[in-house]
Amino acid sequence: MENTLINQLNLKYTDFKNALKEKRLFTAYKYMYEYFDVIHVQEYTQTIIDHDRKEIEAKRIKVQSDRELNENDRKKIITRIEDYSPSCCYDRISNKVYLPVKAYKESLTPPYEEFLIGRALIVEEGDKRVIEVITELLYETATGNIEAFKIFWKQVKYRFNIEKFSSNMDTLHSTLVRKTFELSPIMPNENTSDKINIIIDDRKGIYQSSNPELFYGIKKISKRMKLIKHLVSKDNCSLSELNRITKQDKVVTMKSIPEINDLFRAKLNLNDDLILSIDTGGYSINKDVYAVTIKQ
Repeated sequence: MENTLINQLNLKYTDFKNALKEKRLFTAYKYMYEYFDVIHVQEYTQTIIDHDRKEIEAKRIKVQSDRELNENDRKKIITRIEDYSPSCCYDRISNKVYLPVKAYKESLTPPYEEFLIGRALIVEEGDKRVIEVITELLYETATGNIEAFKIFWKQVKYRFNIEKFSSNMDTLHSTLVRKTFELSPIMPNENTSDKINIIIDDRKGIYQSSNPELFYGIKKISKRMKLIKHLVSKDNCSLSELNRITKQDKVVTMKSIPEINDLFRAKLNLNDDLILSIDTGGYSINKDVYAVTIKQ
């Protein structure tokens, strides 16, 4: 699914950038809309956006609570943070382009503002010369059709904003592609076709991708979740390193691992342990049986 998603996004993003390069601005908006049509209903991409949205809100709160900053400095810092935030870029394009055009295309009675934006952005480019457009606009305005002027003004505003939208698209696309690769199964070069796919989800816990109804509801902030994630990120890990990561005594760590395995097998109805003891005295994820994905 991840590779198919990336291929679709790369295709639409390339079309968008080519249209910009050729100065076909409203065609670029068309591809921007189609790009969002791919990601808007994807749970996978929405998870990435939601995760970033929470991080940005935490950063806003931290800046706002910094008493050493004046109000002007706070606004500048927050603006800079938002300009490089994929969720802020997503929200801006979604609210200003995707949702209005979607309402215009799919609703019999779209709200008036959405009607103006949709009508402005869906106009085919290149059919008429500038002088013809202006002549028609003046005629429509003279006969009392103010709506034509409003649509034309929307087109002008969206022309001037295309560079900002392009920057938003760059930030959003690069993040979605990078995060999708990061969330792909660990060690993708191994032959995982005969392995059991296990998902580690901050919201749900641990479950088998083919049977998500059965899950080990381990909490995101628990020391056991931290231990498991650390093992997934490495080939093997010593007991002392796990103690340092979890900030707990070695006896507690040694006791928790067989308990994790017992709960993992029981909750997911599986036969093999998730965590193995290794000859050097440390631990590792059972990668011979399981292909593990961390979904944040």
